[in-house]
Amino acid sequence: MTSESPAEHPNVALLRRIYARDRDTFFRMVTPDYRCHTPGASPVAGTVRGAEGMRRHIEQGQELSGGTFRVTHQGFFLADDRWGMVPVRLSGQRQGRTLDMAAFGIWRFVDGRIAEHWENPLDIPAFDAFWS
Repeated sequence: MTSESPAEHPNVALLRRIYARDRDTFFRMVTPDYRCHTPGASPVAGTVRGAEGMRRHIEQGQELSGGTFRVTHQGFFLADDRWGMVPVRLSGQRQGRTLDMAAFGIWRFVDGRIAEHWENPLDIPAFDAFWS
């Protein structure tokens, strides 16, 4: 008796590439009206729009953290045709402060492309304190 695993959903494969920091794939796969939502009241909080907005958002996080900010997936990816979820660990150093916390990335897909993303740190006050 052989045991075959079901084929990986294409959006799971896409999320794996994104969290492997494949920026070319990410920017190619976002919809023109893509939105990314970051909670809180810090300089990185708010909604960015489009690939260029997200490019600036990533650059801002790297600039503010001296290049130390990392989002690391925690071992599994869930996705179907419309939604994806990835548990992650956020880490970085900034002005003598350390960020090390759990978070979730929630993703919305439309026709196989990335339409929206919600960044969900589990401790928003600590997240804000790190970035402020």
